[in-house]
Amino acid sequence: MSYALIARRAGVSDATITYLVRGITKNPKRDKALRILAVKPADFDASAYRPSFMAIRRLRALYVLGHNPTVIGAAASLDPSTISHVANGRYETVEAATDRGIRRAYATLSTRIGASAKARKRALALGWHGPLAWDDIDDPKCKPEAARRSTAKEGSNRVIADVSRVAELTAAGRTAQQIADELGCHKRTVTRARRRAEMGVAA
Repeated sequence: MSYALIARRAGVSDATITYLVRGITKNPKRDKALRILAVKPADFDASAYRPSFMAIRRLRALYVLGHNPTVIGAAASLDPSTISHVANGRYETVEAATDRGIRRAYATLSTRIGASAKARKRALALGWHGPLAWDDIDDPKCKPEAARRSTAKEGSNRVIADVSRVAELTAAGRTAQQIADELGCHKRTVTRARRRAEMGVAA
């Protein structure tokens, strides 16, 4: 989080945060100190820049599935060059609008296999990870499951659970294993589809 964002969330001036960090202010007023301490990590507002790792993970996962920058850019309402730059790790942070667009594209495309063999081949050659590799794609401490990088798991042979269908079967009282058996996928795929349904397919 930037100094400016922390200041906005705490309701103090940018200078207050800057002076505290630099050690210029030693004893801030109690009310300001409490407001600053109450700021939650990663509590971004609509105008804040975001750490790029979340967008990078999503884009690389879409490459693994065979989606190229043009397709992703159209779904994200972003220029394909922006998609390429972010996916390649060019930026440490991204604008809020860019992050939102990439999340939108991921929600749309992460349950579909793309048509770009070139994008998939490049992603796999670089060791990028598909959607199934992440238990929590937004958790900076989460490590991907390397075994889930294979084309068989993330490519054209993988069975993708439709989120809406999983939600219907869940509402009907089916267990995750029963749904997995019916859809012909792994139980973990069902669990993740349920999670996306609960989050409004935001991941």
